[in-house]
Amino acid sequence: MIDTRQKILESNFKAMHRSGYNAMRADKEILKLGITKGALYHHFPTKQDLGYAIVDELIYKDYVGGWSPLNTYRGNPIDFIVSHLNALQQECTDKEIGFGCPLNNLIQEMSPTDKGFRIRLARILNEMHTIIKNALTRGQKNGGVSKSIKPDATVWFILSAMEGGYAMGKATQSREVFIQATDQLILYLESLKV
Repeated sequence: MIDTRQKILESNFKAMHRSGYNAMRADKEILKLGITKGALYHHFPTKQDLGYAIVDELIYKDYVGGWSPLNTYRGNPIDFIVSHLNALQQECTDKEIGFGCPLNNLIQEMSPTDKGFRIRLARILNEMHTIIKNALTRGQKNGGVSKSIKPDATVWFILSAMEGGYAMGKATQSREVFIQATDQLILYLESLKV
């Protein structure tokens, strides 16, 4: 059974994904759950504490956790990355694409105005970057990834293209646009294989 704190986190994560951090109303979310304000403030004294916890506990786990298996993956890392992108394409619904990428949404909304969010969101990006960069570097050493690429810059391009695909899908309210964008990223990635 999910505990009260976890219910608050998950419900407010969904609200934040739908409407953004600034429009998120924790009081309305706990009302839907039948949870008291006292319980909310016991776990999260401020809205900022709640927002930080959502990033640290849910978004971090989802994003960094999704890439972490690449740390021990021994095949061609391009195959893993392509498989990951294919899974994202399969898993995302029209509704989810319409709301955009939770990470990207928060980067756009909160990084310019809140240092605590900026630090947390940059940590997620940097950890994903490190995981993928290390894998591409291993792939180059093992002869499966083109030596003509610079892994550091290539990973920033991959992450930018991924997040850009989500942003274009959100802007057009089209899952198909997201799929087209990520399909082109996949074609690029396949071209890096040796």
